[in-house]
Amino acid sequence: MRGTLTLNPWAPAWTPRRQPAGTSGNNAAAPQQLEPFELMRLPDAVVTTVISFLSSPSDVANCALACKSLKQHTEDAELVCDTRRRLLPLETAGGEGKKRELLEGIPKTMPGTVALLLPSLPLEDGELLRCVTTLPRLQLLDVSSRKLTHGGVTALLQRTAGDKQQDCEHGKCRAPASFFMLNLQRCFQLTTGSLDALLAVPGLSCLALSHLDLGRWGTEADALACLAAGQGARSSVLQVLVLQNCLRLHAGAIAALAAAAPAARFLMLGGCTLALAAFVSPPAAGVPHLPQPVLDLLHAAYKAAPTSTSATVAAHLGAAQWLLAAVLALPQLVALDLTFFPLPLVAAMRRVLGDVEVLAGLGRTPVEVWDFANDAATVVEQARSLLRRHLHPVSPSAGEVTNTAATAEAGASAVSAGARVADLLVEEAVRCIVRCAVNSSSTSRSTPLHMAAMTGSIAGIRQLLAGGAVVDARDTGGATALFLASEAGKSVDVCAALLAAGADPTISNAQGESPMYIAALRGHLGCVQALLRTCTSRGIQWMDPELYGDSWTPLHAAAVAGREDVAACLLQAAGAAGSELVVAPNKYGQSVVHIAARKGSAQLLRLLLSAGGVEAVVRRDGSGDTPVDVAKKNRHTAALAEFRRVTAQA
Repeated sequence: MRGTLTLNPWAPAWTPRRQPAGTSGNNAAAPQQLEPFELMRLPDAVVTTVISFLSSPSDVANCALACKSLKQHTEDAELVCDTRRRLLPLETAGGEGKKRELLEGIPKTMPGTVALLLPSLPLEDGELLRCVTTLPRLQLLDVSSRKLTHGGVTALLQRTAGDKQQDCEHGKCRAPASFFMLNLQRCFQLTTGSLDALLAVPGLSCLALSHLDLGRWGTEADALACLAAGQGARSSVLQVLVLQNCLRLHAGAIAALAAAAPAARFLMLGGCTLALAAFVSPPAAGVPHLPQPVLDLLHAAYKAAPTSTSATVAAHLGAAQWLLAAVLALPQLVALDLTFFPLPLVAAMRRVLGDVEVLAGLGRTPVEVWDFANDAATVVEQARSLLRRHLHPVSPSAGEVTNTAATAEAGASAVSAGARVADLLVEEAVRCIVRCAVNSSSTSRSTPLHMAAMTGSIAGIRQLLAGGAVVDARDTGGATALFLASEAGKSVDVCAALLAAGADPTISNAQGESPMYIAALRGHLGCVQALLRTCTSRGIQWMDPELYGDSWTPLHAAAVAGREDVAACLLQAAGAAGSELVVAPNKYGQSVVHIAARKGSAQLLRLLLSAGGVEAVVRRDGSGDTPVDVAKKNRHTAALAEFRRVTAQA
C-alpha cells in the first residue's frame, strides 16, 4: 500500500465481530487469541479500495487468480498501472514478446486503470493507441522518453471521441474518460503543433512537455494583445503547465502561454533557454505594461553579476518584465518554476513576487518562485505540498453516468469511489510533476542532482532522490552526480546516498575518469572507501584496468596525487591481488611505481614496493625505462635509496 493514502482517517478502530473466548472477567489480562483477519469479510467497497493500492500488473494478476471474488474486485478497482519496474526485463533478449505480453495483459488484468505509467517503454504509436483505447477509465498517461510522433498525439487525443461502451452488468453507460494529465516529456519528435493541439484538449488539467523549439511559436500579435488585455482561452481548465528544457523562449511565447492557460496555478519553465537577444530590442507590439510599483521594485531588486554586460542586463530586465506580465495575467497562479534561469533574474523575480504589500495593492497574493537547482533542500517538499493543496481534478468520475434506477447505497458508493479516484489522480499527478521538475537540466545538461552533488548538499540529494531524480543522468562532459560528488569530496554522505539509490560507480566521464579514479586523484579518502564498499557488495571488479580510461587505475591516481592514505586503502582492499595492482601498466606501460618514482616520494614507494616487491622495480614502461631509470632522470635520491633497499633484501 502507498502510505500517503488512507481509507478513512476518522473511522473507528477495527474490532473482531465476536469476542474471543477467555478474554472476559479476570482473564482480561491474559494474552488474547484474536480470530484471524479475513480480507473477504470486509465490505466489498473496502476490499475494492484495498486492491486499488496495487500498481504492479503482476501483483494484480496474482490477486485476480486467487479466487473469483477477488477477480471481480480487481475488475472494479480504480488502479494505477506502473510499468517502470518491468523495463529491465523488456530490454533483455525476448523483450519484444514480453512487451507485447505486458500491453495485452494490462486491459485484461487491470481494466479499471485510471493512471498508466509507461515511461521509456519502446512503443510504436499504434501499440500505444491500442493499449489506451482498451482502458475507458484512463485519465492519467505518462509516456515520457519514447518516440511519440505528432500523428500519435493526434490519434491519442481522438480517443475520447470513440463510441460509448455499454456495461449492462453494472447498469452504466461509459464513454472514455477525459484526460486529467498527460506527460509527454522527452518525446523528441513532438513539435509546437503538438503543443497547440494539447493546449486545446478539453478537460485537461496537467500537461508536461519538453525540448520544444519555441523560437517561431507565439509570435502572433493576437497572443501579445491577449496578454495585454488579460484575455485568454477562457474554456481552458489547465492547472499545471510544465514546459521544460525548451529552446528560445521569447516574449511572444511567454504571452501565448499565459493566453492559452488562463486558469494555470503552476507554470513550470525549468531548463528553458531565453532568446536573450529578442529581449534587448522590444518586439513590434512593444513592452508589456506593468504597474509602476512593480516596475520600480523590479529595477531595485535586480542585481547584475559582476561580469554582466549592459546588453545582458537589458535582456534580463526585458525577460523579467514579460514574465511578470504573464504572472499578473494569471490570477490563480501560485508558483513559477525558473530552475536554471539566470540567477540575477530569478532573485529579482522572487523579490517582486514575494512582496506582500505591492501585490496586495494589485489584489494578488505572493507567488512562489522555484529553483530546484539551488534550493532543492527546501523547494522539493514545498512544491509537493503546494501541488497537493491546489491541484484538483475537474471531474473525479469522468465519463461515467449512473442509471436513475441506482439505489441510494450505490450512489453513496459511487461518491466514495469518485473521491478515491480524485485522491489517486492528484497523488500520481503530484509525483509525476515533481519528477519532471527534479530532472530538468541546464544547457550543459546538468540536473539539480548534479548541482546538489557538487555543493555537497545531503538534504538536497535526499529530497531530489525522493522526488524521482534520475541518479545516473550525465552532463555534456559525461559526468554523473556520483562523479561530481566524488570529485568535490564535500560530503561522504552524499556519495553514500547516491550509491544507496543505485548510482553506478563504473560510469566514466568523457575523459575516461571514473568516480573512484577522481576521488583517489583528489585525495578524498572517505569517498574512496564508500565506493570500495559498494563495489565489493555488488561484485564489481574495481581493480580491472579495463574499467578506467587508458588503464589509469585509482592506484595510479593516488600515486599522481601523492596520497599515501588513499594508496594504503586501495592496497588493503585489493588484498592478495595488491601485487598485480602495483605492477599493472597504463596505456603507456607505466606502473604506479613508475609514477611514484617520477614524483620522488620515498614513503609512497615504500608502501607500493611492500606489495609489489622486486618485480615492480624491474618492470619497464613503454619507453623502456624501469622505475629506477625514472628516479635517476629526475634526481630523486630518496627514491633511489628505497630501490636499493628493496633489491638488497631480495
